[in-house]
Amino acid sequence: MRLIILITIVAISLALSACGGVTETGNPVYVNNIFGVEVVYPSEWNIEETEPQDGPINPEPMASEAEVCFSGGFGGTNVCIYMSRLNPEPDSLIAYLQEAYPERDFVTYDTSTLNGYEYDDPDDGSNGGDLREYYFLNGDVFVRVVAELFSGGEAQLTAFLNGIVL
Repeated sequence: MRLIILITIVAISLALSACGGVTETGNPVYVNNIFGVEVVYPSEWNIEETEPQDGPINPEPMASEAEVCFSGGFGGTNVCIYMSRLNPEPDSLIAYLQEAYPERDFVTYDTSTLNGYEYDDPDDGSNGGDLREYYFLNGDVFVRVVAELFSGGEAQLTAFLNGIVL
């Protein structure tokens, strides 16, 4: 009986984890209750939760993962957010990034609510856009944002990043 109750609670939690709402301005909000992540995104964008990919896109050690992608931005701009729990919790985000990606140079990047780092990938994205990555940490919750940016989409991407809350 306890197992059935536990399974039911977990199933309800997972179902509610992607439920969101709408801001006062009418923009939808994606919510992941498991990782405590909220994202305000433009109403014209599409959203899709998918299974995370294996390999360098999700550096180890990660205890669990979630992935959500947004598309339909200005000029084709698209953004994916990868959420993970790091075990053990790192002492600092930059130390973790330098260990996970020793070949990369990171630049401090702050949003209206988060302090993090940016990596401007020298390679183009899969659709030919400017590929950028943003990294944020809140306790053991690691958030990696991968954006493929196209001409004219800079302000929309900045507003999107400002809409992420951990």
